[in-house]
Amino acid sequence: MERRLAAILAADVVDYSRLMGEDQDGMLSALKSFRADLLTPSTERHQGRLVKNMGDGWLLEFPSIADAVSCGMDVQLGLMGHGQIKLRVGIHIGDVVFDEEDVFGDGVNIAGRLEELASPGEILVSDTAHQSLDGKAAGQFEGGELHQLKNIARPVAIWRWHERTALGEANKTVQQPPPDKPSIAVLPFDNMSGDPEQEYFADGITEDIITELSRYRGLMVIARNSSFTYKGKPVATSKVGRELGVRYILEGSIRKAGDRVRVTAQLIDAERGDHIWAERFDRVLEDIFAVQDEITQIVTGTLAPKLETVSGDRVMNEDPQRLGAYDLVLRALVHWNRFSKEDHEETDRLVRAAIDLDPSYSRAYSVLAHNLCQIRNSGYSTDPEESLHDALRAAQMSVSLDDNDAQAHHTLAMVCMFSEQLEQAIAECHRALELNPNFADAHMRLANVLAFSGRVEEARSELEIAMRLNPHYPPMYLMILGRTCYLQGSYVEAIEPLERVINIAPGLTPSRTVLAACYQATGREDDAAKQIEELLRKAPTLTQAHVNKVTPIKNDETRKQFVAYLGQAGLPGDGSGSTTVELGLSQHGSSTSDFCRN
Repeated sequence: MERRLAAILAADVVDYSRLMGEDQDGMLSALKSFRADLLTPSTERHQGRLVKNMGDGWLLEFPSIADAVSCGMDVQLGLMGHGQIKLRVGIHIGDVVFDEEDVFGDGVNIAGRLEELASPGEILVSDTAHQSLDGKAAGQFEGGELHQLKNIARPVAIWRWHERTALGEANKTVQQPPPDKPSIAVLPFDNMSGDPEQEYFADGITEDIITELSRYRGLMVIARNSSFTYKGKPVATSKVGRELGVRYILEGSIRKAGDRVRVTAQLIDAERGDHIWAERFDRVLEDIFAVQDEITQIVTGTLAPKLETVSGDRVMNEDPQRLGAYDLVLRALVHWNRFSKEDHEETDRLVRAAIDLDPSYSRAYSVLAHNLCQIRNSGYSTDPEESLHDALRAAQMSVSLDDNDAQAHHTLAMVCMFSEQLEQAIAECHRALELNPNFADAHMRLANVLAFSGRVEEARSELEIAMRLNPHYPPMYLMILGRTCYLQGSYVEAIEPLERVINIAPGLTPSRTVLAACYQATGREDDAAKQIEELLRKAPTLTQAHVNKVTPIKNDETRKQFVAYLGQAGLPGDGSGSTTVELGLSQHGSSTSDFCRN
């Protein structure tokens, strides 16, 4: 027997028994390929060796923690586009006892317990292992909380890394240079009310401050989705600054009680750790919009020497009397981002109630239009053409109520796109970006329209800008990246981001149609058929004709081929057609009460 200090990596396949039961031959083939093509080469490259094989799991030994962690990251990243195999990984350094047939000891036991706690795609390391990493590698892990592991006497501090941690970097073809103008991230304000139901309120205030700051051309503002990845996490502002590429951080808290609200906010120089400005606002609830405006003005005023000249014609905040409608829209957005049929129905109910309370609230119509398009495109609408008409009317109403709102023009661009008015959609995207150059979603939408128009190279450039402004971008960005790759004819390249979409947001059904077409185009007929089966389970009435209507690809041959791939994969066909909605800004004057009665 031999005893020594060793870095141990424990890994196992998630849902191994289920996968073997569903497709034993396919799973065995996938495991063989995984070991030969990824696990063994990566282990050897990092000077490791296999010490034990358990069929669905492995114990590997490495000369250092750095080698073990690098190998683990390589393997997890290599599996990001894999349809079957997902791993859990645990790493620890400790005493290990080797004999001819087995391996024992503290290093093995703790690594195994960490692996059991890990989520699919995740690497867990002990505090002992984390302390052995250099600053750059250690900075990729989060956590450090103490856990009492089964049959381990002392508590162990655990640090976590997930494949999504590398998502932003993995999608960048080149390293982005630091911005040449002041840059800021607004972290989610803490809900101090003691009531989890008020979480949406704190999130809504944060989002509105981000929106207001984004109006200033001289300031680069990180998008909401990236800022919100730090929600509920005790992270150092210097770390946030490095990860998001910004100089300034705005953070704060909200306490709502009765008819009063207290908002605290502080502006921090992320590079030096200095507190530049801090303030507390105690207001009656009806003044909440004024509080948002005051915070925004103070932050931009503090940064004034570094900002370009700011126009005084900035859009004013909404009337305080519309707080009830504002509240309902915030709740609606929580449901809308979940993408399920039931959540879309709840979004519709809430946002129509907001319009009923305040028929002049532009944002409510914008959310209504977005939701109607999503319902239509996902195959949930009983009358897709009527849904598109209603979406158009809502989007035009949003613009007519606030023509200087970038979000309203972004929404109208989306509806124009699905109405196959691609040139007008591009114009609306440009108008949104004139009003808010830092609006990541407008760059994303422009990429989407350009891709449908056949201008795929321009589309990819716009998508790169969107991803720079929103480094922790939502699943929609990945879907559009995959769709753009498909329209470029890069079917294999499109598969990886689309597979990630359905793992992260399985309810985003349009991504499955593109993924199914990619599988079919690359000879993976069984995988394509599985995606169609899942689509029909979520939306049983989905047909080729419907997909043809909701996919505004300008090139007729490309569209026909796309629908044909889906038919070959098993999507029912009942004829084909197209839906085109005539646009006219004169419709902006439609009666607002119509939306409340629908």
